Amino acid sequence: MVDEYLELEKKVGGKTYFATRSKDEFLEKLGKRKIYLFREGDKTIGHISVVTKEDGSVYFSNFAIDPEYQGKGYARKIIELTREIIRDEVKDAPRLEAAAHPDNLKAIHLYESLGFKITGRKENYCGDGEPRLILEKENK
Repeated sequence: MVDEYLELEKKVGGKTYFATRSKDEFLEKLGKRKIYLFREGDKTIGHISVVTKEDGSVYFSNFAIDPEYQGKGYARKIIELTREIIRDEVKDAPRLEAAAHPDNLKAIHLYESLGFKITGRKENYCGDGEPRLILEKENK
């Protein structure tokens, strides 16, 4: 699982995505969130992490889709499936949250199409020197 996760991180990492680079970093993240890998046949095509924040809101992070599978509806399916998997947690959450690099227009458009709204911008959000837009959706 860790190797598949890190391999996908290498494929999508760059200016607009702050990739996990090591097994230790992955294990540290695993201690703070739930991580889901999604497969098509025998290939891992995407992953997403879910963090339940102190106020009960749910934050989607480290969301990545293999470039070979981007633009084919997998991202939307993964977010919808993740919400289904964590239905009990999400049910009581006041809101859903995500962050995206301002240049990652695909991610921003996806979240907006799912009802998320841009509510702010944070500089150096991931500690990589790059800004992120904060997107939120009331959980109705």
